[in-house]
Amino acid sequence: MKNFLYYQSPSQNFFNKIWYKETYKLNINDNNLLSHYCTIGYKQNLNPSLYFNTKWYKDTYNLSENVNPLEHFSKNNNIHNLKPNEKCSYYIRKLDFNEWSIIPKNDFVPLDNECKRINLLLPGMGLSAGPATIYLYANFLANKNYKVRIISCFNNFTDDVLNEIKKRFKMNSNIEYESLTNNHIRISYDDIFIASAWWTVYPLKFILGYLKFKKFFWFIQENELLLHCGDETYAKAISCYNMDYYSFINTSILFDDLKKVLYPFTDENYCKNNCICFEPAFNTKELFYVHKLNRTKLNIIFYSRDYTIAKRNCNNLLIELITACYQNEIINKNDKVYGFGQKKGIVNLPGGFKYEELGFLNLDEYYKLYRNADILISFQMAPHPSYPPLEMSFCNGLTIHTNFSNKTAETISKYTDKIIMCEPNILSLLDGMKEAVEKIKKNEISNAMPKLLHDDWNISFEMCFDLLLKSNML
Repeated sequence: MKNFLYYQSPSQNFFNKIWYKETYKLNINDNNLLSHYCTIGYKQNLNPSLYFNTKWYKDTYNLSENVNPLEHFSKNNNIHNLKPNEKCSYYIRKLDFNEWSIIPKNDFVPLDNECKRINLLLPGMGLSAGPATIYLYANFLANKNYKVRIISCFNNFTDDVLNEIKKRFKMNSNIEYESLTNNHIRISYDDIFIASAWWTVYPLKFILGYLKFKKFFWFIQENELLLHCGDETYAKAISCYNMDYYSFINTSILFDDLKKVLYPFTDENYCKNNCICFEPAFNTKELFYVHKLNRTKLNIIFYSRDYTIAKRNCNNLLIELITACYQNEIINKNDKVYGFGQKKGIVNLPGGFKYEELGFLNLDEYYKLYRNADILISFQMAPHPSYPPLEMSFCNGLTIHTNFSNKTAETISKYTDKIIMCEPNILSLLDGMKEAVEKIKKNEISNAMPKLLHDDWNISFEMCFDLLLKSNML
């Protein structure tokens, strides 16, 4: 694998006050640092940032002693093929592209006197499964007394969001939080990075080449290429998968799929030496079997997501299924259907059926909804089963879920007998709903606990930690 690293500033800022001041231990006011470089520093061959080599630039482009190389580069790089340093094979003037803004606004700034940290990169500011894994693993590492920092690459930490994260995940008070949107971020030359989605990997292309460890860790929680068509965004994503990294892979179902369809996981030797697979953990104090005698009126729930953001959840097909279930008398007006996760309000469907959107739920509300539910409808056109069906498997209810690749009735049965797998078409889904309703009304749901899944994240994460130790980066 080849990393294809960039040796230029992602923010296009080739003078960095933090790096310049601390690398050369200058006792100068921050406002005067650029002036210092422009009058004194370049003559002493001091570099204005990690990404610009003053002496190399002067020698390569035959500048006289009176020419400021940084100013020369700034004025001429749009005209001539100038490079900021000897490592930069090609200088790219326009780094970003239209579909996804994945170039951070600020830089990672490595410093000799900075303490070593484990940096976990957030894929977004939500509380869904992807970010949750990062929060939980950060806790796990901090509880082992490592210096841990959570970094948001593209969003700010507001006070409200940060307070909710700390409360919900009972975050270790020693964990640091920073955002590349607000500031340059100080790191050491031997810092460790743990990414969580391909768009958190991309910023690492600009810094890994300068660090002691050229390899990073990646929580693989989906085949994220499925989020994109075969376009520029797909190309950016695949360039991240082709880098050199260790993988923490969420669920054996996903791992088995990746080994069939996506390099480097198709390489048996890579998987043997660079990957671990972990099964997730769930809160069994809140998710548990509740015996229900009267099942004449059903409670049906589904995770409501914006179709433009989460297309793989097939929200339109889900609404079509609810409508068709009512029209075909699989459910009736006495049955209650609730969406949860985003908006609030009553939604009228064709034929006179209504369902209620509950909006964003706190944890107590979320768990209560699951315990009281009879059926969860959860589609996922992707190899990972997603967390909601696995959460429902701890309760006295059934899930309607969609086949995808090797995610089938056979493979999902390794976890539970409470997920009914269907083809992602309306006829198969109606069959699945009819089967679920009949089983529920006859009280034919077993009280068997799920298999493979854990009730303690420490068990899940110990395997990830073993790979971290094996890397000799700690």
